[in-house]
Amino acid sequence: MKNKLFNIIAALILSLSVSIVNAQTKEGYVELSSDGTTLTFKYGEMPSSGSFAEVYNLGGGGWLTTANKSSVTKVVFDESFKDARPPHCSYWFHDFSYITTIIGIENLRTSEATDLSFMFYNCYALENLDMTHFQTGQVTNMSYMFANCRKLTSLDLSLFYTSKVTTMEKMFYGCSSLKSIKGGSLWITDDVENSSNMLYGCSELIGGEGTPFSPDYIDKTYARIDGKNGTGYFTVGSEPYAELSSDGTTLTFQYGVMPYNSNKVYALESGKWLELDNKSPITNVVFDKSFSAAVPLSCSWWFSNFTGLTTITGLEYLNTSEVTNMQYMFLSCRSLTSLDLTHFYTPNLTDTRSMFSGCYNLNTIKVGCGWNVDMVTASDNMFADCDRLAGGNGTSYSSANTDKTYARVDASGTPGYLTAGIEPYVV
Repeated sequence: MKNKLFNIIAALILSLSVSIVNAQTKEGYVELSSDGTTLTFKYGEMPSSGSFAEVYNLGGGGWLTTANKSSVTKVVFDESFKDARPPHCSYWFHDFSYITTIIGIENLRTSEATDLSFMFYNCYALENLDMTHFQTGQVTNMSYMFANCRKLTSLDLSLFYTSKVTTMEKMFYGCSSLKSIKGGSLWITDDVENSSNMLYGCSELIGGEGTPFSPDYIDKTYARIDGKNGTGYFTVGSEPYAELSSDGTTLTFQYGVMPYNSNKVYALESGKWLELDNKSPITNVVFDKSFSAAVPLSCSWWFSNFTGLTTITGLEYLNTSEVTNMQYMFLSCRSLTSLDLTHFYTPNLTDTRSMFSGCYNLNTIKVGCGWNVDMVTASDNMFADCDRLAGGNGTSYSSANTDKTYARVDASGTPGYLTAGIEPYVV
């Protein structure tokens, strides 16, 4: 009996050790194809060179010094790379002058990056570049980022948040074909100390109100939306935002050109509606159809302490496919009696701490087949004080089960606090 128990314990320890080792071996890395034409960025257990000419550790940056950069024409960001959080992307494609195609750049998460300098420097052949998924809230350095991208004709930087950036030296230097740069409400250059020659050579650039390029203004002075706060070379772009009605009762989430003539409009990234002094008058939240174009990475705190909230409509237009964090999302929404989350698709969700905590009048939460908490690692107090909540099969709330354990559809043999919603289907 003792030997059997010892074997079981030993097996558990071994299993745990293997799991820890496996977890520790995950890292970002870059593969150069055997023909030398393609760089692929991945996240996982780094393989040894085999079918690939070279494999580089992301932190080591070995691909930056590859002997023949001229053979590389394509860059691919594998879907696995979504889990990487590089601290910088500086010099990543420096002097890769023959790259024409970048695939899957939406899988590059720059939320923790502080330096993007020289990232696409001398990418002469690159004609298109999708910047609409970049998160730049922590970035301090954007110098030379797009310098000498001679074939780029447009850049959409609508979602760039630049409040921490201190240097934009030669950021667009030599972009001689660039005709349009879109910016958003969070493009802020107040603290930029060095912007010398930022727009040098961008002779084709024209602002949204028709302001033409002038060699007399090539620093940050005209690096702003034309007509918003004066003359500039930028065009206003589309972005996700929330708008509070004039009577303060309805918060509407939209995607488009954000109105600038109202102090009740909040850029999504800024989350300024969370700082409202008095949230209790808000009784309605509406997701406009346009908001389906937004791809938020977090819904944390979105409706926390909206104590008067009774109705949420249009949740089918909230795209949760990339959301990792729903911590405190509905915290203390004590006037809500039901939630229909049938359209929530949550394959990347990792944090649901206190998501519904304090919703003590909440009776029903409906979910669909896209609801998934398998990846959730933090769920403390997810359902704390949801005293009236009951699952679709009659399982009642218990203070003994407030984490993700019961965050599932209630059924015979698998008790839960959730109810199966009616989902759309194709005949």
